[in-house]
Amino acid sequence: MSNYPRGSEWRKWDLQVQTRLDAGYGCFGVSSLTKDQLDILKAATDLTEVEITSQEKTIPPEKYSKLFVSYITNFTDVSVVGITDHNSGKELDSLLQEAGQTDGKLVILPGVEVSSTQGIHILCLFDPQKKWKATWAESIAHLLTELGISGTGFNPQNQPLSSTKNAQEILELVEQKGGVCIFAHIGTENG
Repeated sequence: MSNYPRGSEWRKWDLQVQTRLDAGYGCFGVSSLTKDQLDILKAATDLTEVEITSQEKTIPPEKYSKLFVSYITNFTDVSVVGITDHNSGKELDSLLQEAGQTDGKLVILPGVEVSSTQGIHILCLFDPQKKWKATWAESIAHLLTELGISGTGFNPQNQPLSSTKNAQEILELVEQKGGVCIFAHIGTENG
């Protein structure tokens, strides 16, 4: 009872969050930050106004992770985030490390979004404590190889490559690795 003196608590989760590595990502600088919000982010991250309001693709992963986590913890009521970049897990390790410094205010679930041979988009999410390689970036890269997604995971037009596995095979492989799958875009043709 000491952890929850008021009883159970409702928490908001967002299990399909992409980072700056995803082709469809819109940077924080594009959003209309107020001066007060900008001041909060500058104080929380030690980033300059230019670093915060410019395209975050130009700042190092550690700085980006501070900005990402600070933005969520200061300006949203989301407690759990699933990081599901298309065919990539490269930002996961720095984001998990930064979220680990929030005393439980933000939990990040490592994951990836993949497409099956049928064109179905699937979010693959994992327990942050159970990576099967030295890092989450390596774990997701290994999973993508097992799913038949090779190279950078993108075609020359920067669109994500599809897996060589069908949805059932993806579900089984992710389950073997201790993960869970969620069908993304459920209300659309590729959901």
